[in-house]
Amino acid sequence: MENVLNVTEANYEETVVKCPKKVLLAIGAPWCVDCQRIQPMFMQFATEYADRLQFAYCDFDKESGLNAKFRVRHIPTLLVLKNGEVLDTLVEPKNTELFKAFVEKALTL
Repeated sequence: MENVLNVTEANYEETVVKCPKKVLLAIGAPWCVDCQRIQPMFMQFATEYADRLQFAYCDFDKESGLNAKFRVRHIPTLLVLKNGEVLDTLVEPKNTELFKAFVEKALTL
């Protein structure tokens, strides 16, 4: 996961807020079936769009403060952030086409 930052409450300011690029933050968990389904595409996009978007992951089970901050109720929750501000959100994408469209839209925000 060399192109994907691991985001925690402790490093959120440094990794997300101060990031010069927009950040696509995925909040999920290892046991989540929907998270597992989009994971290969997430990793592919993290490589493909590394020059324009910073991909990041936050573990739902370990980071309750970030879950509360972003009002996460269902996983995966995908957020596009710039300077810590939420520009767009996608909750529980049911197919890879929705996820791909979300990533491509993030590039234009």
